[in-house]
Amino acid sequence: MFPKGIKPVMRTFVDRLNANRRALILSTAIAMRLAFFGFAWSGTYASGELRPSDAIGYDRIAINLVEANGFSRSETPPYGLDLNRTPLYPTFLAAVYWLFGHHPWIAILLQIGVGASICVLILRLERQILGSYSTGASGWIMAVYPLSVVYDNTILTESLFTGLLVVTAIMFIRLTQTARLKYALLCGGLCGLSTMCRPIATYLVLFLTLFLCLSRPCRNRFTSWKRLIVVCLCLNLGFSAFVLPWVVRNLQVVGSARISHIGGGSDIWLRPLS
Repeated sequence: MFPKGIKPVMRTFVDRLNANRRALILSTAIAMRLAFFGFAWSGTYASGELRPSDAIGYDRIAINLVEANGFSRSETPPYGLDLNRTPLYPTFLAAVYWLFGHHPWIAILLQIGVGASICVLILRLERQILGSYSTGASGWIMAVYPLSVVYDNTILTESLFTGLLVVTAIMFIRLTQTARLKYALLCGGLCGLSTMCRPIATYLVLFLTLFLCLSRPCRNRFTSWKRLIVVCLCLNLGFSAFVLPWVVRNLQVVGSARISHIGGGSDIWLRPLS
């Protein structure tokens, strides 16, 4: 259809266009978030004030972790254990505070980097799903979406949680394409980390397992039911490696085998495993 030598030139042009699009989306996302940071948050953090109340809770837990007071929101002894929060995001904040001191704005800058990177990852996810029909619209929407900009500038779990979900989706698509066990373990582990960030992800691994078993394209890709069962076991093993230690800890410390008290105990299916 094309003259000899034209097709490689066109492929190179498309590759460069995609690379430039990624760079442009990334720079736009960073610029939007830094503009909001300079306008709305520099004065707030300079005064030492945090909003909303959830941000205060995460900040307090991180401070207590750094000061070896345990996983607690208490400001004074005795430091009662907190069961309303899962440990991933407070641990992230604690690592930042331990390295740089109690400067929440540094955590915000790191979240801005995470949020901007998510826009590029979403672009990759779109290309995985739509292939040649991908337009890159999802990356642009995420880059300029007002709530995304605001959450990336807030001491809350949204940025980290969204990034984990996007990477989980990318790994799951790779799993359905290759049926390799390493992708099952990685995908399950990312589901576990997502749950340790926000308990709302508790049932994600169950949904993915059911999708593998019930989706005809997925079943056709696996060579046998035995292979499918092994993949599903690896998926749940990766999930359990991150979640069960926290559930067992809660059971031993406070006698409650829950991921979190938020949600009315919807994670009850994990109790027999603990």
